[in-house]
Amino acid sequence: MGKGLAPASTGVHLAFAAGTGNLCFVDMMAHVALSVLGLTSQEDGQNGQIDPSKFELHLYASFPSKAEAVAWELCEALRGYCKRNDLRTFIFNERLSKEKINPARWDEKWVEAELRKFKDRKVERLWVCGPPMMNELFDRTLMDMRRRLPAAEMIDQFNIELL
Repeated sequence: MGKGLAPASTGVHLAFAAGTGNLCFVDMMAHVALSVLGLTSQEDGQNGQIDPSKFELHLYASFPSKAEAVAWELCEALRGYCKRNDLRTFIFNERLSKEKINPARWDEKWVEAELRKFKDRKVERLWVCGPPMMNELFDRTLMDMRRRLPAAEMIDQFNIELL
């Protein structure tokens, strides 16, 4: 059995996934869905229950197309429910390269720009799960940012996991 993602019960959580890397976050999305629907069990309340009014999961997922996406229906359904109910519990940012939806490549400039959007908010956890080149890109970008930026503008290094 592997190590869990261990999200905090409140706060901002960022997940970047490509391809099958999205599988790492399916259980968390399901837990978020059950939480916003009020369907979690008493056991969940004792072991890592999230507070849907104070928890945010921002999922950035890159796929060639919807047809090739992992857990696309879950991502879309949860995003739709949260939008309809004015919840910020789940924010889905998709990149579909073949369909030209947010087609910009995830390069150093893009990664830094996305992470800096959260500089004024405490990010509880940052996860990256994708092919080795993607994980290396995030690693290089984070190290470069750490050298240039004040620590107060950075995500705590102990809250970052490249899976």
